[in-house]
Amino acid sequence: MVEIFNNSFISKTPLAKGDGHKDTNGHILISGDYVVRKEKDSGQTAGLQILILKINLESYISSGPRSDLDYNLDLHAYFWSTSRERDLRLSRLQIGLAESNFRWKTNLPSFIMKKPLSKRYREHLAANTEARDVKTNDNPRYATFTYPGLPIWCFDLHTNAPALMSLVGICEDCWLFGSNQLIPTPFEHTLVFSRELRNEGLLLFQTDYELKMSPALYNDSVLKWPLRATYAYGYHTGCFVTSSLELRGLGMEDPMIKLTMCCGFVDVRSRKVIDSLPEWVTRTLDGKGNLQKGLRIERLGPRPANTYRKKMMFLISDFDSNKHTNYKAYMRGCYDALKHAITTKENVHLASVKLAMKNPSEGVGDNAPNKGNVSASETGCHQEVLPQWLTSDIMRKGMKTLRAKFIKETRFGEEVNIHMWQEPDKPLWVFFSLEREAPMGNQVLFEMSLEFFGPSPNL
Repeated sequence: MVEIFNNSFISKTPLAKGDGHKDTNGHILISGDYVVRKEKDSGQTAGLQILILKINLESYISSGPRSDLDYNLDLHAYFWSTSRERDLRLSRLQIGLAESNFRWKTNLPSFIMKKPLSKRYREHLAANTEARDVKTNDNPRYATFTYPGLPIWCFDLHTNAPALMSLVGICEDCWLFGSNQLIPTPFEHTLVFSRELRNEGLLLFQTDYELKMSPALYNDSVLKWPLRATYAYGYHTGCFVTSSLELRGLGMEDPMIKLTMCCGFVDVRSRKVIDSLPEWVTRTLDGKGNLQKGLRIERLGPRPANTYRKKMMFLISDFDSNKHTNYKAYMRGCYDALKHAITTKENVHLASVKLAMKNPSEGVGDNAPNKGNVSASETGCHQEVLPQWLTSDIMRKGMKTLRAKFIKETRFGEEVNIHMWQEPDKPLWVFFSLEREAPMGNQVLFEMSLEFFGPSPNL
């Protein structure tokens, strides 16, 4: 619960009614168990009334109405009421309660969740402490803000090419930040009702995902920091909502990165997909989107019998507190399979070259894996086929498109097969199918396709 620095400020008599409102004695309800009296703090500027609370991130917290109380959240520069309080650990948040109307220093969403903050959301808060210039618009519905940019750890594959999962993580940060911005009318609510629906017991899940990158992203003469971000509501139908995120370098007209994602909602209690969004949500969103239809990624056609196959086990770290698989785990598994296949291909090719140099009369042969022929056989019914056209050099040119379709969920400890292949008429595409083996035939859980930029002097 709430840990108090100076107990002289505290009355532990909870309010019976009017959660979040002042009572006749000037108390303000901060949590279900504590009432805080606003007192003069001699350690601060004259006329400013501040009380510092140390609040555990796993606590249940409810906030008062914005007209009565405002919060100041700063993960880097804390407020102090006395010198005794300077030993706070970074695992804590500090919230200053002020008589003057403080604003979020970080422009974070002006609400505190009533449920424990998840690890992912805590990381989101920390990553966006420097987001600034936040603006929202109701119709069309969007939020814009300046994001610090791509950190150096994004470029772990090549100095010009951010790695896939690093980009996905940055986009998720911006997506969460944008979707949780507040629209003040007709009542204060988050941009696509993500907080309000969560408080109603509805859990969001991803269904379709499309990420597009421009050549400018891989041009080292184009600065990647800061980035101007636009999160926009697009379209809704049934229980599904499609939104988009665009990231631009300063002064750029076209986005370097564009993410479009469709999400649905499931009832946490029944664990079933709901039929439709609540009427008070659809009434507010109608006519305010920037799309004519929601995102729908087409299913892949039948895969070849022979593919590159890699096993993957889902760990407990891949699941959230509601026992749902994090959507990034599927993408990470497929991308790891691709990198593993490319590494295997180059190692086998290098071994073949060394063998040819040792026995020049024999040559490399027609089964050289860099030509896409069979390189290994695990069973009599399946042969491993390495990528034919894709190389690490092409991967360093960067990805152009990612498309993903989430079909079924995995289970903790489950081992699945990731199949990867290429199509003859799409040399710069690679396709993935994540499958569960079953007696009546494999069940497809997830499909993904990646398109790469070809060799170009402009990259």
